[in-house]
Amino acid sequence: DSGDIGIVGSANAFNREGLRWLGAGLPDSPIKIFGGLAKYASESGVEPVGRYGDAMDPYRQCGIILMTTAEGMGVQIKSIEALAAGRAIVARRGAMRGIPPGNGAWIEVDTSEEMRAAARRLRGDPETRHAQMAAAREYYRAHLDAHRLRAELGAALLDIAQASH
Repeated sequence: DSGDIGIVGSANAFNREGLRWLGAGLPDSPIKIFGGLAKYASESGVEPVGRYGDAMDPYRQCGIILMTTAEGMGVQIKSIEALAAGRAIVARRGAMRGIPPGNGAWIEVDTSEEMRAAARRLRGDPETRHAQMAAAREYYRAHLDAHRLRAELGAALLDIAQASH
């Protein structure tokens, strides 16, 4: 488990808007910026990391993931990755679009000040951070796990095939 805080994103316009929305990071615990978005990370309190080898590297390094991108098209793959990795997620309202409601699996905020405050709280309180991480893992298992979804689909198709005979 890590109390490090990260943001994952390409350099697309939606991610750049999210980084501008966040503004300053956290001077006492710089927010690591992964991917192409790192070249736009110039505010104080952020640490540009840039490219990474394995898709899960940012989630191994950071126990807390910030989702700052509220607009865009469809589900953000990084939201699925963060849930699958069981990270504590602080999401700007609209960032977790395209998936079922979280019901506590992530913390949703309306302002960048609320995001920074939630990130600080999670960093300083391992018990709360671990509870958020467990909620994220459980959400992933219940709603997004490919093995479970395939098994349910297979069972439903079998029921349909048996009913038609």
